[in-house]
Amino acid sequence: WLKANYDLSRMLDIAVDGSLYLLAEGGDIHLFLNNAPSLVLRSALTEPVASGARLYTNENLKYIYVLDPQNERLIQMTKKGELQKQYISPQLKDAASFAVSPDEKQIYVLANDKIFRIDIISR
Repeated sequence: WLKANYDLSRMLDIAVDGSLYLLAEGGDIHLFLNNAPSLVLRSALTEPVASGARLYTNENLKYIYVLDPQNERLIQMTKKGELQKQYISPQLKDAASFAVSPDEKQIYVLANDKIFRIDIISR
């Protein structure tokens, strides 16, 4: 699929919304359009994203979400890379997966044998 050489060895996760997003170690998100690298959304986070982080978005969502269990947080950012919110909770430490509701009002987090819901607060 990728038509150019690109180092993918530091990528942690992938999400697709028509464009392809790759989450890199540290938190930068590499955006690909038309089978080629387009730009890198530089992380504005003071604490880098740790290994084991997960990325989530789709064509119907306004935002990109990053689950960072090692740092006990879930990050919401625009598709231009601007940080919107961080949700921090010790319950996120054991998170294995997550999903965002289609209306972006809730985030569901799977951690151990529980599912937690985070209500997204509008600005």
